Amino acid sequence: MSSSPCLLLLLAVTMASAYYFIAPPTSPVEIVKHHMKYVVEAGDAENATTFLQLIEFINPAKTNVTLAMAVFSSYEYFPITAEFFNHGHVYTRVDMKKPEREMYMYFMLRPTTSSPSGWTIYNVT
Repeated sequence: MSSSPCLLLLLAVTMASAYYFIAPPTSPVEIVKHHMKYVVEAGDAENATTFLQLIEFINPAKTNVTLAMAVFSSYEYFPITAEFFNHGHVYTRVDMKKPEREMYMYFMLRPTTSSPSGWTIYNVT
């Protein structure tokens, strides 16, 4: 009988851990961090299809996707501000850093089912 409470505790911890890893991020900052991780991974893997699902370019036919992947995957991303607007879209300022350079950009993200992160960047300034 004494193993029953331990078994229940183990089950509860396992379920909580699984929920943490399966549940999508819900705060704007966590959404941006999660999404940018996918952007860097797609750039590192030179996976143009996934990369274009993660970032929508205004004119993809005139965008050098190989160059964009190289640029985006060469930075570390630190969301400084992030907030929800327009029924669930995210507006964020992201600091982009690498050893020899630092800059910032503003992104707008919207939810989508076609992206592995569940989000896509549709405006970069």
